[in-house]
Amino acid sequence: MSMNTGKLQNDNNIEDHDRSLYLTLYQADLTHTTIKWTVTSFFMGISFALLGFSFQSNLPFTSAFAVRIIALTIYWFAYILYLHYYAYNLFLRNYLTSMETSNRVHFDIQQKTQISYRRKSKLPPVKRLLLFFGMIYCIGIVLLLLMKL
Repeated sequence: MSMNTGKLQNDNNIEDHDRSLYLTLYQADLTHTTIKWTVTSFFMGISFALLGFSFQSNLPFTSAFAVRIIALTIYWFAYILYLHYYAYNLFLRNYLTSMETSNRVHFDIQQKTQISYRRKSKLPPVKRLLLFFGMIYCIGIVLLLLMKL
């Protein structure tokens, strides 16, 4: 009888540990997502501010072009940071999903989120939108160069 009690207590300890690990990873994912968007928005904001600054009438053409190239470089830096944070978030979410599917925890947050998102989302992923916008940004800078603005 004491062996069953010890095994039950050990199982409860494992369940508590897995639940605690799951919640810690879930919180880390949420925190990391917030950091991802804060950092990305910060650098993209600087990029667009520099682009706006480059249109000042008192800037010579070469200086304006240099500022635009710097702005474009900062945008791509922000995009690369976004991809870095995205990969880490994906790793955390996949780990959480594996914990759910292996019945280590009695949560199904990630599974339900993935199913719901796939059904309802007709929009392209954010990383594809940021890439597309970055390409338009590059084309815009080239057009400004060709028009000598």
